[in-house]
Amino acid sequence: MQYIVIYDITENSLRYKVSDSLKDFGLERIQFSAFSGSLTDKDLVRLEAVLREHLIKRSETDSIVIIPICRTCREKIQELGEKREIFLVNQPLLFA
Repeated sequence: MQYIVIYDITENSLRYKVSDSLKDFGLERIQFSAFSGSLTDKDLVRLEAVLREHLIKRSETDSIVIIPICRTCREKIQELGEKREIFLVNQPLLFA
């Protein structure tokens, strides 16, 4: 399944830990605080556990959102502004 993970984290060190963990799971940065990529069900459970561990030391306003993206929805994604080529499972997403 494809996912988009977005986060709003105040502290730099915690934000770096989260982004490093997302990269470790093979997700790619699509915005400053957003990553996308494919995860197996097992990897999703493992990633959630890692992120929950990171959030133990969070501020009250820090959050992480994991959004599943179905193939149909993925094809409808639009990006405004600078166009980027984003690959999910070796297939480029096209932005209008």
